[in-house]
Amino acid sequence: MLKILSIVMFVLILIGCSDNNDLIRYPENIIYSDEMVIWDAVPNAVSYSIKINNDVFSVHDTSFSLFLLPNGTYDIRLRSHAADGLSYFSPALTIIINRTYETFDEIVFDHHLISWSEINGVSTYEIYNNLELLASTQHTQFDLSSLELEVHRLYQIRLAAVYPTTDRIFSNTFIYHTYEDLDITIETTFNHNQIEFLTFNVGSQLTIDYLLFENQLIDESLFSLEDGMLTLQHDGFHPDELGIQKLTILTPSGFIHVFIEVVNILNPTMISNDHVIYQEDVDMIFFFELNEGLFLGLSGNNITLDDYTFEDETLTISSSYVKRILNDNPSRTTIILVYQLSKNSNVIMGFIFISIPQE
Repeated sequence: MLKILSIVMFVLILIGCSDNNDLIRYPENIIYSDEMVIWDAVPNAVSYSIKINNDVFSVHDTSFSLFLLPNGTYDIRLRSHAADGLSYFSPALTIIINRTYETFDEIVFDHHLISWSEINGVSTYEIYNNLELLASTQHTQFDLSSLELEVHRLYQIRLAAVYPTTDRIFSNTFIYHTYEDLDITIETTFNHNQIEFLTFNVGSQLTIDYLLFENQLIDESLFSLEDGMLTLQHDGFHPDELGIQKLTILTPSGFIHVFIEVVNILNPTMISNDHVIYQEDVDMIFFFELNEGLFLGLSGNNITLDDYTFEDETLTISSSYVKRILNDNPSRTTIILVYQLSKNSNVIMGFIFISIPQE
């Protein structure tokens, strides 16, 4: 009997709740516009509840600002409150907030001091090492040496602009390290046209933790150290302009400065086709760019200085030379000559091929 009575009371409670929900309807015509959720007023409603995902807020107006919500996807539901009851929650309105924020314009490193341009609307700035929050500031500069960072470590620093919505806009990553300056400098020269690699001596006892170029970490696959010679692939060292460029070698003992003078040394070269077909009584002409180098001469197949001229970077081989060779050997089909160029004590050699048409 007691069990039956309990069931009856439970049913009456459910009916009472249903009646309360039937006293007032939930809001309709719910729209999202200009960071606001707006809905039609419900007769007899004294207030409303707005449910944003799993969070519920009490509202006395027919609008609610989403200005402080971070970017994301949200399900919005509304409920009406009357003096003697409340409605069910409305069907969900799904909205996507995707604001575009101003990003970091220019970031400057000066030893330990990092500074940047102010970003409008930002409430604070944060400094991270990868995902680790190191500090926050209201200013547009920060002295990294003020942090109690572990020595002889490399840090990948990035800034975050934090907006009132809690949205964070991150900067690019910058390398910062706490290695001791060994006050050692290495100087070398790199020919920008030598696109394969850069090699220089750093000492047989040196070991490398990291290698930096323009404050960017160079991948280990792009450099090697063998018998004191550091070889750096071109993909790891790709200066955009001539002049002095700086590498930093981080070693277990500290860091070393490397200053590289990037030059653009163009060697002499032939710019015309090295193969010609002989035509009787027609001289053969070849064009060169000496790039402040020298044309040393031709050799091979009994050619003499009387058989050719070189003027204004143009080589002219007399047709009479070929005729003389053919008089000695009428069955000859090809004549091969060797030219020599030089610049800065370097000798560049190449070949010229003269084909003899056969009748």
